[in-house]
Amino acid sequence: MAHRNAWIDGLRGVCIFSVLCTHGLFQVPSAGPTANWFSSAVLDKGYFGVAMFFVISGFLITGNALRRYGEPARIDFGQFYAMRVARILPCLLLFIAIMVPLGYAGLPSFTPPSKELLWGSVYAALTFHYNSYYFVANAPGLTHWAPLWSLSIEEIFYLTFPLVCFLTRRRTVLLTVLAGLIIGGPFEREGFAGIFSFWGAADLLAMGCLAALALDHCRAQLSAFSWPLRAAGGAIILYIFVHFQVRQNFTLAPTGLGLGTALFLIGAASAKPVHRPNRVGWPITALGRVSYEIYVFHVALILALMPAGLSLLRTLGAPEGLAHLTTSVIMLALLYSFGAALSRFVTEPLNAGIRRFYAR
Repeated sequence: MAHRNAWIDGLRGVCIFSVLCTHGLFQVPSAGPTANWFSSAVLDKGYFGVAMFFVISGFLITGNALRRYGEPARIDFGQFYAMRVARILPCLLLFIAIMVPLGYAGLPSFTPPSKELLWGSVYAALTFHYNSYYFVANAPGLTHWAPLWSLSIEEIFYLTFPLVCFLTRRRTVLLTVLAGLIIGGPFEREGFAGIFSFWGAADLLAMGCLAALALDHCRAQLSAFSWPLRAAGGAIILYIFVHFQVRQNFTLAPTGLGLGTALFLIGAASAKPVHRPNRVGWPITALGRVSYEIYVFHVALILALMPAGLSLLRTLGAPEGLAHLTTSVIMLALLYSFGAALSRFVTEPLNAGIRRFYAR
């Protein structure tokens, strides 16, 4: 198995943690100006985490293609698609196999108003358009399917990336296409609904691709600036997370976030390899290593377990604030444990098995 980059896994950890916070992992039990500010300034930044995921995806997909094939235009279509299927489908199919029976079980949080909506969700998830179906399925009993909107955008990217590389043939033409996508992305996001469209995320994916191409072209020169690049990228990311709100700044803030993420990724990939994080960075890096498994299932797990945990602690007489904090910490540990177990015993073995089958 190829070594992982601890810096990039740590960035993934930041992404998934921001998504978890937005989707109810941490809740503010009291009301008031301070509580409202904390909720909007700290807890409601999940889309920014998803935007960073898009940049990371573009960077890793392009970087892996360059290492395997030398030039993007030489991508082996069959091998590329087989590897994407091996990574994405096991977790997605398991999610669907669990959630469909739950949709028939009558549980309030998992049962939609109609079975047509449930099966429509299955169809949308398997045909890469849940990002548009999301507005149809935004109904009680389907909340736990919501993370699949960004997965559909990723899948469209995986489907089209080899085709674009093949058709452009030369790097200069590919760079022109990527530049066009980067310019066009903010225009697609002029309305809030645009963040859920493929074209509203294409600039972020393109920034990741462009960063990988830049690193491949100038690795020797960029390696001397690995720390400043990480510092600059991290500073931009932190500034946008602190000073911008998703629902008010969805047009240009993601573009700035994409730039910061791209700089950080170039710095991380050009630095001396760090495969194991130090003790301080281990928790966020460990979370990042199983971010995909957590991302797919996190809303379902939070809906299923958080209310029960809060209810138990209230019954035991815990103060409201302590009950929320304790439940959140335990839930975070459970989410990590679930993701790690799912990765070790299901998704990674199936990933390896599908790749071996294709290699025959």
